[in-house]
Parts: sequence; structure tokens; C-alpha cells
Amino acid sequence: MFILFLTLHSFVRWILLLFLIYTTIKAYAGWKSGKEFSEADRWLGHWTNTFAQVQLTLGILVFVKSALAKYFWANLNEVALDSEATFFGLFHMVGMALAVTVISIAVGSSKRQKEDQAKFKKLFQWFLLAIIIILIFIPWPFSPLASRPWIRL
Repeated sequence: MFILFLTLHSFVRWILLLFLIYTTIKAYAGWKSGKEFSEADRWLGHWTNTFAQVQLTLGILVFVKSALAKYFWANLNEVALDSEATFFGLFHMVGMALAVTVISIAVGSSKRQKEDQAKFKKLFQWFLLAIIIILIFIPWPFSPLASRPWIRL
């Protein structure tokens, strides 16, 4: 079951990143162009948030099944200096949960705005912050903290 969750988590991250980047670009363009905030724009924000929630759920399932995370929490004093165990046992999960929270805040705060430009601006600002957080906490293949492949098969 762990391998299934890990593989799904690996694939969904790319879907989420694509949705997030696309929605952020559209929000910026809508904000700067004075475009009307349409139902399609609302839908795009909603589905970006939904993919973020699914990804977080998959990440939690991977986390609770992960031998590395279990090892980290069982041996906290010994592994505190092990960058890979610390990254996956603590930083990755906290960072990604923060990013998903920011995405949820983006969608919620955008809905509460009265003016279309304010809706686009809120989506853009919060989604951009979420992208930055996500990019920091992804275990890139070139990361010195914890490298993982581009995609798991």
C-alpha cells in the first residue's frame, strides 16, 4: 500500500504544480488586464485547492506508512543531524501542510472579495506564496537535503 500511495503522491504533485502555476498566471493576467472574474476562474481556483487537498492527504498517508518518518520520530535525538531523515520526518510535511493552508486561504479570501480585480489579486498573491513554499520543500533530485527522482514509477 505504501508504494501505491508514494507513486500517486509523486504523480499528483505534478498535476498540482501545473494547476497552481497556470492558475497563478491566469490570476496575474486577470488582475492586470481588468478582466471579469468568471465562473471558469472560480472553478480553476476550486480545483487547484482540491488537488492540493488530495496531495496533502496522499502525503499524510505516505508519511504515516514511511519507515523513514517512523525512524526519525523513534530516534529523534540520534537522527537530528541526518538531513534526509529530518527533511522527510519534519520539514517536508510541515512545509507542504503550510503550502496547502496558503492555497485554501487564497481561494477563501478570493471568494470574499467584492471586486473582480481584488479576487484575482488575492489568488495571485497567495498562490505565488504557495508556489514558493512548495518549491522549497519538494525533494528535488539535486537537493542537498533529500534527493528523490523526478517521478516514481
